[in-house]
Amino acid sequence: MPNPGMPPIEHNEPDRLTGTLRKNAREEIAVALRTYKGYRFCDVRLMASKPDGGMTPTGKGVTLKPKDLPELIGLLQRAHEAAVEAGWCDGDVA
Repeated sequence: MPNPGMPPIEHNEPDRLTGTLRKNAREEIAVALRTYKGYRFCDVRLMASKPDGGMTPTGKGVTLKPKDLPELIGLLQRAHEAAVEAGWCDGDVA
C-alpha cells in the first residue's frame, strides 16, 4: 500500500534512469527509480546486450524501497573501504 500522507502515486510516472555501470563487454548494471502498481522503488538491474546493440533487462537484480537507499549506500561504502584496506583497489572515488 502506498505511504499514508504521501500524494497519490500515478501509475504512469516515467522511469528515472540514474545511471549505468559497465560490468563487462556484454553486460551493464542499471540503476533506476520506478513506479509499479502504486509503489515507488529503486531498481538495480543487470542488463544484457541484444544482437541489435541495445540493452535488455534480465531477471537478475534487486528492488529496494527508497527509504532503504541510505543503508545500502552505507554498506557499499564499507565494502569499498574494506576492498581498499585489503589492497583490492585504490581509494579513489569516482
